[in-house]
Amino acid sequence: METSSRSWLTDFNDRLAATVTRGIGTMWAAYIFTVIGLLALPGVLEQSGWVPENTFPHWITGGLLTFIGYLSDEVGVVLLSVIMVGQRILDEQAERRDALNAQVTGRLREVLEGVERHLADQDTKLARLLGEDPEDPDGR
Repeated sequence: METSSRSWLTDFNDRLAATVTRGIGTMWAAYIFTVIGLLALPGVLEQSGWVPENTFPHWITGGLLTFIGYLSDEVGVVLLSVIMVGQRILDEQAERRDALNAQVTGRLREVLEGVERHLADQDTKLARLLGEDPEDPDGR
């Protein structure tokens, strides 16, 4: 029973990590992170002295800046590990697909070589039936 719950949990974690990795690797995620960064810009400008104090409302430069700083730190730390796991899962899936494609390609090559041999045999038999030299493809 322990093994099945571990397997279920591992499958869940793998699926979640792969889904998060695929989602973060989109332009929509880049847009969201850009907006979050731009929300913090007024507070950073005031704190750095680039603009005079009280240029922006206090809720933007105070609480929002602190929240965005916390959020970006937490999201960055959590996403880093999740993306690392997700990338490993996606790489393993790609390796399995590549191995399967190699098997299918190898089998297909064997079948096509068999078809090629069969057609060559048929050409030889037809040439003999027609009284032609099977080694002369132009029939001369």
